[in-house]
Amino acid sequence: MTILDHGVMLAVAVLAGAVNAMAGGGSLLTFPALLAIGIDPISASITNTAGLLPGYFGSAYAYRSEVHLQRQRLRVLMGPAMAGAVVGAWLLLVSPEGLFDAVVPFLILGSAALLAAQPHLAGLIAAHRGAEKAGVPGVLVVITFLGGIYGAYFGGALGVILLAALGITLADDLARVNVIKVVLSLVINATAVCVFVFVVHISWSIVAVMGIGSFWGGQIGVHLAQRIGSGYLRLAVVSFATVMGIVLLVTN
Repeated sequence: MTILDHGVMLAVAVLAGAVNAMAGGGSLLTFPALLAIGIDPISASITNTAGLLPGYFGSAYAYRSEVHLQRQRLRVLMGPAMAGAVVGAWLLLVSPEGLFDAVVPFLILGSAALLAAQPHLAGLIAAHRGAEKAGVPGVLVVITFLGGIYGAYFGGALGVILLAALGITLADDLARVNVIKVVLSLVINATAVCVFVFVVHISWSIVAVMGIGSFWGGQIGVHLAQRIGSGYLRLAVVSFATVMGIVLLVTN
């Protein structure tokens, strides 16, 4: 990797961190960028997971005062999230590279569609909020496990999936539910990285610059969120991801 490659990934990671803080979907920027600098798809997915981990940590740290309010639910959901992440990481490592190459365009396009549907999902959440009793429904445990698999395998729009599931199944305020989403995202990505670090070669210099960029981008995004409408940012990310997905689909 050249100095230019590291500079590109630093800049993209800053943007991705800000996007994650404002609208979600930052990995739909960093993953194609990793492909563009010459990293193969499986290694790009692993590097993407490791590189964005500090950004998730920064978000979780920002919510540290609220986490204790959700500790009972987190105790129930963290186990399935970790188990799913182990399965997802294993699937990524044992999958033939040709298979992953083939599904990547569809994963990107599907993630872009989920991100585009985020406002509609928010409406669904609002309509169903309070319909379920307090506690953790069994269906949410299953979805969290499946989310762990997806998050470790690819991870695009993971936050959208988790927030939708949490918001619809839990009788709670959306801001409080978002705390659970942030912690589960951190747990899933951290677990996946713990698996990857022992069995694959990771470009730690790229991970380092991405980690720095995503962490500071997240801080910037918190401030920008009050000034820039997330709708325009979501449209830009969805458009970029859709183009990249179509390009990969045509060229594979």
